[in-house]
Amino acid sequence: MKKLKIYLLSCGSHSDVVLEPIYEAFLERGHDAIIFHADILTHPDLLTHTELPEGTDVVFLASNAFNQRSVIEGRHVRSFFVPHGIGAEFWDPRMNSDTKVFLPGKQPWIPPLEVNNWKIVGWTKTDALHHPDREKIGYAKNLMEHLPFEQSVMFIPLADSAGVPHAEFLIEYFQQKQINIIIPFREYTQAARKYFEGYPHIGFIEIQNLYYFVPYIKVLICSGCTSVGREFYITKVPVMHIYHGFPETRVVLNNPDVDIEHFDPLFSQVWNNPERFLQPESVAEEFIGINDGKVVERIVEEIEGGDND
Repeated sequence: MKKLKIYLLSCGSHSDVVLEPIYEAFLERGHDAIIFHADILTHPDLLTHTELPEGTDVVFLASNAFNQRSVIEGRHVRSFFVPHGIGAEFWDPRMNSDTKVFLPGKQPWIPPLEVNNWKIVGWTKTDALHHPDREKIGYAKNLMEHLPFEQSVMFIPLADSAGVPHAEFLIEYFQQKQINIIIPFREYTQAARKYFEGYPHIGFIEIQNLYYFVPYIKVLICSGCTSVGREFYITKVPVMHIYHGFPETRVVLNNPDVDIEHFDPLFSQVWNNPERFLQPESVAEEFIGINDGKVVERIVEEIEGGDND
């Protein structure tokens, strides 16, 4: 098998978590893989002005978020693309020229009829459910052991600080309920993070794959729409959205000005009867088509199989 020189281009934590298991698999199989982390918030031109290292055989791209997916003009290499979120992106015309677009499941959008360069392989994050990393298992366990209460929720602030208006209310509400709040690290939600710091019942997650915390949380709360909500459809954790959600969302509090009068009755229903608010398996399968622990393996084999093209 030919040793490949592979260049992976990421544009933030939301795409890092999708690319990293692919990157690690390339290294394990003896390929020369490089992952480049482009900070699209402070340097949006990085994605369109990035030069490929000399001798590159394959370029792997993640995320067309912010309409900044890299074209890397003049590239003459095989190129592959994987979405950063489940059903959170759209078919960009530039994806027509990719050698292959790997999709997790059936997307809300349909690729153009004139292109056939896409394939449903599953969601790379789900491999961790079948082959978990011991170090990350230990990290999750340690974080939870340092929080004061026995039960927890996860809260996902949206980008541009959309979660901040909910911060003061949620902190006080869950403190009174003796429920921990855990919040993932995402570089584009750091403006919201400072509002939650300093409270003993709040923990910040520093690893990207949130499936490691499924055993510890009873409800996932999203501030508006985030593809993380769809990722959790395959778990036994109900998803609740504040303000608005996806079309298939089962629990939405349509009130941006959250207060106890509106929040408590709905949250209590979900908390006390979580199984009633899970998505049907058919919905989960629409977004995560294959969940067998071999998603990254399928992607790598496809790329290696065409290394003589």
